[in-house]
Amino acid sequence: MRSIWEGADLADIRKGEAASLTEYDCVVLGSPLTAGSIRKEVGAFARRYAGELGGKRMRLFVSGLQGDAEDLYFQHPRSF
Repeated sequence: MRSIWEGADLADIRKGEAASLTEYDCVVLGSPLTAGSIRKEVGAFARRYAGELGGKRMRLFVSGLQGDAEDLYFQHPRSF
């Protein structure tokens, strides 16, 4: 886990960096969309920490490709 600015930490949940969430007031959770689905690690994180997340302020975001870009991704995924 690394600090990205005063009072905020960044954890890569793909690497298992997430520690206890008890010290945080707000959790920001995001994922890319691939074929209309979030990454499996994000869903697993949310399920694993559901009890702790339930009492926190949350900010969620997703990002994904639209239209022609999505078609290109599936035709040439190594280009992205």
